[in-house]
Amino acid sequence: MEPTDIYKYYSKRATEFLRPKEIRKQVEEIKRMKATVVIFDFCGKIPLVYKLFAGVKKEVFVVYDASKCKERIDEISRDHDLIYVLEDIQAVERSIFHENSNAIFLLFDRFKFIRCA
Repeated sequence: MEPTDIYKYYSKRATEFLRPKEIRKQVEEIKRMKATVVIFDFCGKIPLVYKLFAGVKKEVFVVYDASKCKERIDEISRDHDLIYVLEDIQAVERSIFHENSNAIFLLFDRFKFIRCA
């Protein structure tokens, strides 16, 4: 049996608990949990969702070229309880977070929010 990092375990459980909820309900739960959030914006849509995260302890990063800063993104991700990724729906499968079960995706098309995944 492999040892489990208890912090990673509970972060993953929190993500699984939040993911199916509507975004406003997620934010209410995050406030209740007093969790820290990091938001990585890969598609320039942070102005559309920033107000939703009012009252949440968060850091926001706009990423232009993930290939040049992957290590820094990993480092920042480890310092927060929850990870939100703003991504274009067409590019989600190429995202560096695609295989990360601890990330909550907010998917957009060119003009509007599509869904949470």
